[in-house]
Amino acid sequence: IYSIESKKQRPFFISFLFVISWFVLLYNRAFLNPYQKVTFLNVYQGDCCIIQDSFSDKVMLIDTGGLVNYDVANKLIMPYLNYHGIRNIDIVVITHDDFDHNGALKDLQNSILIKQIIDNQEVENVNLGKIEFTNINSKTTDKNDKNDNSIVLYGNIGGTNFLFTGDISSNVEEKLIKEHDLDVDVLKVAHHGSSTSTSQKFLEAINTKYAIISVGRNYYGHPTKQVLDNLSKYDVIVYRTDIDGSIRFVFKSNDLLFIEKAK
Repeated sequence: IYSIESKKQRPFFISFLFVISWFVLLYNRAFLNPYQKVTFLNVYQGDCCIIQDSFSDKVMLIDTGGLVNYDVANKLIMPYLNYHGIRNIDIVVITHDDFDHNGALKDLQNSILIKQIIDNQEVENVNLGKIEFTNINSKTTDKNDKNDNSIVLYGNIGGTNFLFTGDISSNVEEKLIKEHDLDVDVLKVAHHGSSTSTSQKFLEAINTKYAIISVGRNYYGHPTKQVLDNLSKYDVIVYRTDIDGSIRFVFKSNDLLFIEKAK
């Protein structure tokens, strides 16, 4: 009798263990993820980039975007984080104090745990797991220009060099290429494609392959024809969030696997 009952119960226990294992794997899927990911999230007129390290749950945001009368945090950022099983954010870097770069931060803090916020322009290094960034704009001469005081992060992800420029002007771009030997693969175009940035001299020096313009409907004329022409002159592959939506770069073992429209 015992043997018969045990045989009857065995399928139930197998199914139970399968369900439990599935939930454990689902909950910890970030630790099993072999990919590093960089997602330029479409937050309309603003900047927000989400960086995920491989084989860990380490997540970093560079800026949060922000729109008046629109909840960017809960309508755009949180759906992405929830979809990818991201339960907390290790670091949020705010490049500078502009609403389209930090306006969603407060609502985001109310929706998810943020372990560290970096908004000090003088910060020198920002590290996320295996990913290391240097702020190459930690020393500026004009403390009154918040755009030119943007944190500018330069670092390697998956064997690819990224440059995140905030809203710096061409004056700062020129200073940076004088002070640093920048080999850039992916450029986050400064100031949403404003004519004040992304000069030909700068593009010639950094020799980037890809450029991301984080932009939405606006009254400023961003991105300007001048910037688009400059990028075209140097054969840069351009992605625009207002046209292409969110863009994700996916890496494995120091190789760029693919670039995709992100969900």
